[in-house]
Amino acid sequence: MKTWIALAALAAALVVQAPVAGASTVTMTGDTVTIRYLNPNSTTELTGNGFPVNVTVTPGLSDVVADAFPGGSFFTVNMEPTSIVVTFLQNTAFGPPSPFDGIGIFGINQTITGVTQTGGFPGIVSLIGNSVLFNFAGSNVYAAGSTVTADIALAPVPLPAGFLLLGGVLAGLGTAARRKGS
Repeated sequence: MKTWIALAALAAALVVQAPVAGASTVTMTGDTVTIRYLNPNSTTELTGNGFPVNVTVTPGLSDVVADAFPGGSFFTVNMEPTSIVVTFLQNTAFGPPSPFDGIGIFGINQTITGVTQTGGFPGIVSLIGNSVLFNFAGSNVYAAGSTVTADIALAPVPLPAGFLLLGGVLAGLGTAARRKGS
């Protein structure tokens, strides 16, 4: 009987301390992503002018990258744990007209379940697979100091398999203890 009570107490302690699926915060922190410049469509990469660039996601400004286009930097990209912020450094228009003129963020290790845009003109941010695209094409002028942010929804961390295995072992021990007591 004492063994059964001890096992029940252990199982209860593990359940209380076990992370509940979706309860823990999932972020891109630590992911090494590649920022690519894409033009004239979302599958054609233009190299040079500071792109492509690999960035390890960290909170704060230590991972901010700027383009290297002639005429000075036009924008920066800041990878945050659950968002991507593009800040325009000078009045900027993208052209000549093409279906796509902007950046793509590739290599995010976490599963993205959705993306929403704040700031800027509607329809700039999109999700293709597990990559986030910013399409600035069009006749829009982005004012110096303005931002476009992609807020990333990431899949929750599933309950670790070890906890499920431990639960099965405890259930087996409980069954064995009951049979022995009979």
